[in-house]
Amino acid sequence: MLSLSSIFGVDEVPAVVQGPVAALLYLCLYLAFLNLLRHVRNWHAVPPVESIGVAILGVALLSVVSLSPGGADLTAVAVCAVFVGGILFTIATASITLLDSPLRLITTLAKHADHIGLWVLPVAEGAWFVAANPGLRAVLLSAMAVELAWCLRRRRADRRRLLRPLDGSDLAVIEGQAEGDIKSFARKHNVGELVIAGDTVSWLGCTKESGACPGYFYTSRLGINTPSCCREHLGALCLLVADCLTEMGVVHWMDGGTLLGIVRQDGNLLAWDDDVDIAFTLDGGHSWDTVVAELGRRLAGAGLLMTSTRKEGVICVFNESPRTWPLGLERNRLRGELRVDLVLYRLAASRGQSVVERTGPKGDLERTESGAYGLPENLVLPPATDTFLGKEISVPRDADAYLRRLYGDYGEIRYSYMDAGVAERRRRINSDEI
Repeated sequence: MLSLSSIFGVDEVPAVVQGPVAALLYLCLYLAFLNLLRHVRNWHAVPPVESIGVAILGVALLSVVSLSPGGADLTAVAVCAVFVGGILFTIATASITLLDSPLRLITTLAKHADHIGLWVLPVAEGAWFVAANPGLRAVLLSAMAVELAWCLRRRRADRRRLLRPLDGSDLAVIEGQAEGDIKSFARKHNVGELVIAGDTVSWLGCTKESGACPGYFYTSRLGINTPSCCREHLGALCLLVADCLTEMGVVHWMDGGTLLGIVRQDGNLLAWDDDVDIAFTLDGGHSWDTVVAELGRRLAGAGLLMTSTRKEGVICVFNESPRTWPLGLERNRLRGELRVDLVLYRLAASRGQSVVERTGPKGDLERTESGAYGLPENLVLPPATDTFLGKEISVPRDADAYLRRLYGDYGEIRYSYMDAGVAERRRRINSDEI
């Protein structure tokens, strides 16, 4: 293996320097990997340049660890590669579970995302004695310090959750999916938010300070409702963002599952929706940069985190406070998040008619001539209004036709993102409720 010692000679890199350099490289690799995970969480392809950057940091780390007066320390390199690779893999599981149909191993590891890094503490202790290499030992210490700090921060955040008694549909669905044994259900799936005291079943509800419940996992893998705390936060976040866009004069409308809830659920969120979809377009002097800058300013004043991706035309608003770098990157380790997805629809012409089109696919939207995905402009503009959570909000001009373009017969309830088994039980539960 090509190492720094073979290039510069061991005397050029004293052992007293090897440890700090290895520790610094591990921290850089850890942060670069967390930054890379943001693409996974948004269902976007990871840019090759970022993947290459992470790979270069990994090779540099192994090269430093390989330093030894007797030549390349291959044992230390092997231990370091397995240890660091295992740590990064377990960290990634929380983000990978947001994708469709991840492996059972990944979902199992993700259930313990808040403390899973500490599971490798015995491995680190064993590795310490296997290879008395200053670089490897520095990596082990750095990794364990990072994981311990992460675990302690998550414990402190979870103390800010608030207990909420469960009733109505939320409780009925959990009872149905648990087949009457909620305690075993919570234990089997590591649903730490479920609190059972006598005959009362409660939920440790999330707050802005605690971080969101892992709603996508609970709805898609377990088939239960999005927790009521999350639905409340999503509704408030949606109304706030919509008000900002209205005040800014940005043409917008409710999209996707959010619009479906407005039309089919009498102005409410779908019980299993874990995000909010808003579409917007640019006209009247607005540009992508001006919208991002002004909306970002308004949301920062409200203490909310916002990110944007020009290439995909997506702005994400999270029910979280912005954090200083580099701690802000660790949000990519969380299992859950509450967000509003603002997606840009551009005005265009396709096959002789005016359309609004977006970069990425959505439902059953057809391809336009440009290769984007869209539908006729006259179904959308000018927007109409409908009631959402008791307030007037913008919707497409012809919401019925819009939804049919997206979902076909949208009156039929389809659990598109749920596992087959839990979806079938969910259908039976809903039929019993009706």
